[in-house]
Amino acid sequence: MNSVKTRFDFHLIDGTFSCVTTRKGVSAQPQSARRASRATMGRPRSPDDEAKTIGSESFVKTAGASGFGFGFGDAASVELATDERTAGELWRREKFKDFRWRARCAGVDKDPAVAAELEKMVRLTMSLNEMSTEQRERPESVPWWRDGEYDETRAEDANDRGMEAMRGQAYEEAFDAFTEAIRLEPRKAVYHANRAAAGIKLERFRAAAEDAECAIERDAKYVKALLRAGTANLKLRLPDKALEMFDSVLTIDPDNEKAIKGRQEAEHAAAAASAEVKRQEQAALHGARPALPRRDIDEEIAAESLLSAEGLLRANPNFEGAKANVAEALVQCQRYEMALERCKTLMEDSLDRKYIVAETRLRMGDVDGALAEISSASFRDSYDCFACKKCVELGGRILHLQDLIQRAERDCEDGQYSNAIRLLDQILRIPEGSMKTWLRGRILRKRAECVFKLHEYDSVNDETANTRFAKASKDLTECIALNGRDYETFILRASMCAARGDHHNAFTDLRFAQTLAPTYPGIDNMVRTAASKALRTNSPHDIKRPTGTGHKIPNGGKFYDILGIKPDADAKAVKSAYRKLAAVWHPDKWVKASEEEAAKAEKTFKSLQRAYTTLSDPKQRKMYDLDPHRFDEVDR
Repeated sequence: MNSVKTRFDFHLIDGTFSCVTTRKGVSAQPQSARRASRATMGRPRSPDDEAKTIGSESFVKTAGASGFGFGFGDAASVELATDERTAGELWRREKFKDFRWRARCAGVDKDPAVAAELEKMVRLTMSLNEMSTEQRERPESVPWWRDGEYDETRAEDANDRGMEAMRGQAYEEAFDAFTEAIRLEPRKAVYHANRAAAGIKLERFRAAAEDAECAIERDAKYVKALLRAGTANLKLRLPDKALEMFDSVLTIDPDNEKAIKGRQEAEHAAAAASAEVKRQEQAALHGARPALPRRDIDEEIAAESLLSAEGLLRANPNFEGAKANVAEALVQCQRYEMALERCKTLMEDSLDRKYIVAETRLRMGDVDGALAEISSASFRDSYDCFACKKCVELGGRILHLQDLIQRAERDCEDGQYSNAIRLLDQILRIPEGSMKTWLRGRILRKRAECVFKLHEYDSVNDETANTRFAKASKDLTECIALNGRDYETFILRASMCAARGDHHNAFTDLRFAQTLAPTYPGIDNMVRTAASKALRTNSPHDIKRPTGTGHKIPNGGKFYDILGIKPDADAKAVKSAYRKLAAVWHPDKWVKASEEEAAKAEKTFKSLQRAYTTLSDPKQRKMYDLDPHRFDEVDR
C-alpha cells in the first residue's frame, strides 16, 4: 500500500497557505495544491479565466517534455498560494502529477495515447504560464464579469427577461437580469447597454456610465450606448465627458433629437460648473470658509464627515470647496500628513490653503511652522478688501501659544522647573492645549520632562516625588496614545523608569524608540546599556515585587497563588499575570546570576508554566477546580 500524508496550513503572519504532501513508495504530492486553489480562489474557475490566472514557470522547469522530472520514493513539497495565479499554477501542477501517478498505478503510463495526453498537458501549461507572465508585466483590474460561463443561449434568455421587466417598470429585476446576461456572455455590447439603461432608471449613474463605456468598447458606433453614457455622465456632474458622448452621437446621426437636447443640457451644465469653479476659487482666495472648531470632534462624526467629503469630491473633482472639505476632514480625523498632502491640491495663493496648513501644523505641534504659514496670510489680508478674520485670529492665538512655550523652555533651561510646569499647565487649559492633538502630546511630554528633572535625584521613598512621577508617567502614556510614533516620549519614559530602578521597562521603551527612530544619535548604545542593567538587576534582592495585587512567587502550592490571581480571574487576567511573571523568572534572564539563584529561577519558571498551562485551558481548569490536589501530586 502507498502511504499518502497531506497537511494544509494557514500562516497567520503573512496570510499565505502552504500545502505539504508526502507519498511513500511511488511518487510525490498529487493532491495538495488543489485544496490551496479552492481555499484561495473560493470556487473553480472558467476555462478562459484559468488561462489568465496560471502561476509562474516553475512547473515547466520541473516537468520536461520527456519523463516530466518528478522523482520516486519518499518526497515532500511545500508550496505557498499567495494569490489566485499561484493557486491556479499549483492546482494545474497537482492535477498533472495526479494524472501521471494514476497512470503509473494502472500500468498504462507507457501507452502512446496516455503519453500524448501528458505531453499535451505540459504544452498547455507552458502556454498558460506565458500568458500569466504577460499579465504580471501589464497589471490591470479584472472586470466583475470576467468569471462568466459563456453560455449564449442562457444569456439571451436572461436578456429577454430583463427587457420584459423594463417594459413592466420593474427596473431592479431588469438590472439583475441584465447582470446575469453579461456574466453569461460579456462580449455582447447590447447587454452592457441594457444594464446601463436600467442603472439610469435606478439612479445608479456611476455603474450606468461604466456599463455604457463597456458597450462602447465593443461597438464604438452604438448610438444607444453613447446616449446613455452621456446621460449618466451628465448626472455625475461631468459635463465635458457628456459633451464628448453627445458629439459622438451627432457625428453618427446629426439629426438625433436626444443627442441635440442632451448636448444643450451638457453645455449649460458645463457653463454653470465653470462659473461655480471660478466662484469657489475667488472664495478660497479670500478665505471665505468658516474656521475649524476649537474643540474635539467625535471620532465617528469625523469619520462620517470625511466619507461625505470624499464622495462630494468624487462628484465635483474641480471644486475648490470640495478639496478643502476633504483637507479639513482629514485634520479633524488627526491624519495630519494626509491633510498636508491634500492641501497641495488647493490654490497656491489662497487664504483657505494657508489657514488649513497653519491649523494642521499647529495641531501637529509645529508652532513655528504654523506661525510662518499664517503670517503671510495675515499680512496680505490686512490690505485685502475681504477681511479674513479667521487668519488674523489664528495668528494671534499662535503668537500667544509660542510665547508661553518659549517662556517655559527658558525656565526649564534655567532650572526653574516649577515655573515651567505652571506655564505648561496654563497651555493645557486653553483650547489648543486641551484638544486631543499632537500639540497636547508635546506639552504633556515637556511637563513630564520638567517633573523628571525636578525629582530625578529624590529618594525612592519620597512620597511627593513618587506621586509626581506617577502623574508624569500618566502624561507620557497619554502622549503615546495621541501619537504612537513619538520616539522622544519613549526615550523620556525609559529614563524615568531607569531612575526608579525599573530597568526592564526602560529597556522595552528604548527598543520601541529604536524601532521608530533607528538613526537617533546614541540609541544603539542606550539600548545595550539598558539591556545590561536589566540583566544585572535580575537578582531576587533587586527585583521590586508588585504590591497590593496579591502576587506571590512560591516554589509550589496552588496554581492561583503561583500566578498571583484570584480563582474567578478570566482568561485575559491569567495570560497577563503569566507574562509579567515569566518576564522576570525566565531562565535566560538569570544567566549572570549565581548557580543557586539560577536553579531557583528555573524551578519557579517551571511552576509558572505548569500553572499557566492548566489555568489557560478551560477543561483543565475545571478539573483543577474540582480536585487541585491531584494536580499537586502530578507536580511532585
